[in-house]
Amino acid sequence: MVRKWAYSSAAKMIPHDWSRFRERASIDVYSPIRRISFESFEGDRSVQPDRVLGFLFDRSAAIRRECQSVARKRFDKSAAGIYRNALESDNLHGSVDVCITGLAETGDSGDVPAIARLLSSTSARTRRSVLRAIRSLGSDEGVDLIAILRADVPSVAREAAFTLLTRRTVPADFVWRESLRNRNPRVCRAVLKLMRYAAKWAQLRVYLEAVAHSDLPVSTFAIGRLQRWLDWSNRSFAQPTFADKTDLPILFEGIRENLPAALANQLRFVVQAACR
Repeated sequence: MVRKWAYSSAAKMIPHDWSRFRERASIDVYSPIRRISFESFEGDRSVQPDRVLGFLFDRSAAIRRECQSVARKRFDKSAAGIYRNALESDNLHGSVDVCITGLAETGDSGDVPAIARLLSSTSARTRRSVLRAIRSLGSDEGVDLIAILRADVPSVAREAAFTLLTRRTVPADFVWRESLRNRNPRVCRAVLKLMRYAAKWAQLRVYLEAVAHSDLPVSTFAIGRLQRWLDWSNRSFAQPTFADKTDLPILFEGIRENLPAALANQLRFVVQAACR
């Protein structure tokens, strides 16, 4: 707060030195201080457009989106076009992920191929930004999300699983089994957390399978998700499919002894009632 006050007051207290402080503020780690710089540059009609448009690459979504509006309204420039040119230049240094995010905010599905090529980046942050961008743009054509889920680091694999589960293009239990092929055990636990985005009975199927997992932390976590599923199950009136009615009782019987007695009794009642 003190630093923010100092920057806010500098223009009035030391106007002869404000330009230097303004430049310093533009790269501050604290976004409210960078906003002071952005608003100063944006309000200064003597400043070159490129200096203002540099804030298109700010890590703050609020500053970035305001700058996107300024680009369109004041400078009659396309923010999406600026992001596209920047990606093509391969001269972004530490701003690649911000550029990807900015293009996802302002572009369209036609930008997916240019964004997807950056999945080859050695930076997990960049690969994660790519997956978020293509999900936002509504197209993952040509992107092998299953391969990413199987082999990438947890933060990136999680994004691949999130896209698969929210799009519901493949069964939830398939996503779960593929996550087990990733050698990092954090991936399958992350996928279990994401199962809340799957259909009601698909969630139950996966949790029952996960309880039988040989890794105790995974099995224990799955038991907790089963309790959560029971607590929320009455909020959805979705009916199980024919396959669910066949498989769920068998899966339940296979893991019933692994469950706390109270949970097992509650779950048995629900499964029997739904699958009769």
